[in-house]
Amino acid sequence: LCQLSSSSLRLLPSPATLAMARTMRLLALLGVAAAQVPSSPSSYQSPSPAPEPATTTLSPKQKEALEALKQGQQEEYEMEQQAQKSLQSLQSWLSDINSKTSSADEMQSIIRQIEQGAETAVQDERKTLESTYETKVEKLNSLAEKYSQSSGYGHSAESIKADVQAAKELAEEAKGTIKHLQKLTKKEAKTMMDKYRELRKESKGKASQLMKQVMSEAHQAMKLANKVEHLGRKAGQKESEYEGGQEKAEHVTEHMSGEGEKYGEKAEDKVESFFEKIEDKLESKRDTFEHEAEHEADSRESHVKELLSKVEHGAKRMQEANAAAPSASPSASHSPAPAFLAASTELEVAPEELLKKSLLLPGVALGAALSLALAAWARGRNMPFELNTPPALG
Repeated sequence: LCQLSSSSLRLLPSPATLAMARTMRLLALLGVAAAQVPSSPSSYQSPSPAPEPATTTLSPKQKEALEALKQGQQEEYEMEQQAQKSLQSLQSWLSDINSKTSSADEMQSIIRQIEQGAETAVQDERKTLESTYETKVEKLNSLAEKYSQSSGYGHSAESIKADVQAAKELAEEAKGTIKHLQKLTKKEAKTMMDKYRELRKESKGKASQLMKQVMSEAHQAMKLANKVEHLGRKAGQKESEYEGGQEKAEHVTEHMSGEGEKYGEKAEDKVESFFEKIEDKLESKRDTFEHEAEHEADSRESHVKELLSKVEHGAKRMQEANAAAPSASPSASHSPAPAFLAASTELEVAPEELLKKSLLLPGVALGAALSLALAAWARGRNMPFELNTPPALG
């Protein structure tokens, strides 16, 4: 409309212009309202605090909801970061395993570590058995030397019998110790394989532990993301914001969980392959140990049997020499024993004593004969002579 006056011409706005003005004003009001709602932080980035509108426009309940949302966003962020660090640790450990499995020196180092552990486990018991064996063999060797050098004279039958019995007992004890040493070698080989299995289980367990840790932390981060979604809805966030944050968290956590599983399985396969090679080498060493122990046991048993045989043969020779000693006298080879010596057994008198008495009788007879001859010579010369000689034969 146009309205004319005498002083000026005034133009009034049209209905279309008024409608446009009202629309602009409404959009401005909507923009202010939107600025009062905090936005959700993106995953793997430090959560920015939601913008707070003027405190005069927030009720205590709204403030509490905003504080809970901030705390939930922080917890979600920290858990995602922790899961990411665990995944990096798993990747680093896998890289280290790859390096070790390609190194022959590392494999030999692990094998030596296992062998030394098994050897230490039986060290004290082996030392005791070795000392016992050496003591038995030393005593047995002393008896063998005694009966190989002595002629037999001066040893009674009882002492010879006791020495032979002692030698047999020493030989049996030495053989028992040899068997225990052979069993100890098998025990050491078994301990070596047990330690290998423990180390393999520990290494595979490390891979499995890191994998499960990544997957668990990713799952926990997803739970926290669901909690943040609920808090965002309660705090008045737009549906697109809290649902969008939840979808992003789901994508990220599922990806981390899948990566953790993938790298964990790779690590387990590497460990398994690496320790299979170690197992082959250890089994070969175990067989070698057992064959060497068996050969050493046979050698020691042969040595013990040889020493015992020397004692037994020497003792037999001594007994034969002692039995033949009386028949070796000169008188026995030229003439039979006198009757009075033969009768000594019946009279229970020692032959040496009878021999001494037999030598005295001829002396007494000779003395009597000389006395008679001297008396006869004195009578022939008319010389007084008294002879008071006792009877020679009583």
